[in-house]
Amino acid sequence: VTNLKNADLAPVIASATATPAILSDEQAVQLQTSAYDPDQGPVTYRWAIQSGQGTFSDPDIANPVFVPSDVTGLQTVVLKVEVSDGTHTVSQTVELKVVDADAQTFLADDFNDGDLNGWIVKDLGKGTPAWTVSAGVLYQKSSTPTALVYETGAPWIHYQTDVDLRSNANAAIGVMFRVQDENNYYRFVWNNKDGTRRLQRCVNGQLTDLAWDKAKFAVRRTYKVSLVAYAEYLDVSIDGQRIFAVTDGTFASGTIALYSSNNKGASFDNVVVTNLRGADLAPLITAAQATPSLIKDTGATQLQASAYDPDGDP
Repeated sequence: VTNLKNADLAPVIASATATPAILSDEQAVQLQTSAYDPDQGPVTYRWAIQSGQGTFSDPDIANPVFVPSDVTGLQTVVLKVEVSDGTHTVSQTVELKVVDADAQTFLADDFNDGDLNGWIVKDLGKGTPAWTVSAGVLYQKSSTPTALVYETGAPWIHYQTDVDLRSNANAAIGVMFRVQDENNYYRFVWNNKDGTRRLQRCVNGQLTDLAWDKAKFAVRRTYKVSLVAYAEYLDVSIDGQRIFAVTDGTFASGTIALYSSNNKGASFDNVVVTNLRGADLAPLITAAQATPSLIKDTGATQLQASAYDPDGDP
């Protein structure tokens, strides 16, 4: 037993974090450090990074703001904070994942590599998800509700998601987008059990239908589902035919996820997420009517049309 009275102990870093830890190269991140000296003396801070990878608002404070440099593709950036009591110096690293905001394609995965690198399995029920890749196709072979979330899509804002999906069972299959977490997202789900297609918003676990209709999918047929999220404009197309178009501003950004529920026969392939930043989207006609719609050849009718441009042009 050693007496530590009057000992000079090294500082302790209790935590070092970045919020958010996944960001675009046009975002700033708040760094936070909690440290102390067991001897109750003062400590100093020093943040460091490899030259050219970004800048700190002030590298000599505990909680600076960091702005990454422009990147191409996806880049991992490692920051280091050093804490000193004047005699001893300790350090800890913080890892960031920085996404290129100007990339033409955020994601293209045909699963031909045979793995799920970059994806995270989420259990949305009480079972055991069974996501697996075979012969270049992604399968979900358990009946539990589950999502396969792409890990680094949190900074995505304006984008189109294209997915080939197929179900070998009369169950539910779909795609989630602008995902914040398992309780906050948008979702397109196609469910043969009740024969519906739904575009939904989930806030704190509570689902709301933004649009829905009655339609069943053909079992063992592959469909190409396309989802557009541009500012507040959201739309869903199947095999090139738009089925839903709505506006909702609840979630401005977020990643994607593949969804399956009570479906041991769900499969997905050719997932492509295209950056729509600066895109020129076609106008959308929301209504066109004549009042009255039945008139004599000597009469007149009032025509009314309602339309808007998703990208904000007149």
